Amino acid sequence: LESCGMLSQFIRLSASPPFTSSRGVLKLYDELIRCPTFIKKKFVKNEPCGDITIEILSNPALRHHAVVPKLKTIMAFVDLSKGSNGAPTS
Repeated sequence: LESCGMLSQFIRLSASPPFTSSRGVLKLYDELIRCPTFIKKKFVKNEPCGDITIEILSNPALRHHAVVPKLKTIMAFVDLSKGSNGAPTS
């Protein structure tokens, strides 16, 4: 899904109106959260999934969308994998 761009498209579309999301959409995010190694690799800046997630989280109009808490959890994995200087830890 990620290599062909479908995951980044899913993320983009899951944040489209309405501001509520179906349980299926949120369930997919729950399953994704169970893959921290994948998240740390693909949800960083200059990766399609990371770029769209950063774009959604930085858009104030989307701050109340149902997927935002899930995306914040995903990005917390990325933040935790960085050292104090912002570089990835080994």
